[in-house]
Amino acid sequence: MGEADVRDTAGVRIRPLVEEDLDEADRIFRVAFGTFFGMREPQKFSGDADSVRARWRAYPGVALAAELDGRLVGSNFAANWGSVGFFGPLTIAPQYWGRVIAQRLLDATMEQFSAWNTRHAGLYTFAQSVKHVGLYQKYRFWPRFLTAVMSRPVDPNSRSSSARMSAVADRGFRRNFQGVTMHRPNEPGYSTSDSYVIDDWR
Repeated sequence: MGEADVRDTAGVRIRPLVEEDLDEADRIFRVAFGTFFGMREPQKFSGDADSVRARWRAYPGVALAAELDGRLVGSNFAANWGSVGFFGPLTIAPQYWGRVIAQRLLDATMEQFSAWNTRHAGLYTFAQSVKHVGLYQKYRFWPRFLTAVMSRPVDPNSRSSSARMSAVADRGFRRNFQGVTMHRPNEPGYSTSDSYVIDDWR
């Protein structure tokens, strides 16, 4: 495949992601992340979690699809928290990586933030990936905070959600991976030293 082919995005159509797209969007999400992490079976990334459907249900009108030759090849999800907006996961099917499709999705996402009058926008990405960080810097997002995603088995016999939440304070967590939050503008937003905030920009 020549460079002209790699950079050709003339056939890419950005449109709303609709409910009928969710199975394929979920498959692309799993295979894209699983491939990036080098999993032997990338389609098994994220186990029984349902990130794509959860994000779509939260803001169905602003989830975006990238379509090429009538086929879904990627998606992105945006969220509006008043003056704060964030997006992700943004995923492209691996066979279409390097074709600037992510930038087409980002262009439409930035337009949505403008329509919302978003004053502070953010995302979570791979701290070790120059490619990812560089892509988002093109849109004036800047790395701010290293963030470890950690997990710990939960006692299935626990009947109380508050009891399960209290496990956050216990030891025994393991780090699954580490990423970085990127902000636009290059300011801390609500992440200040005198604030304790739990959020999820993944």
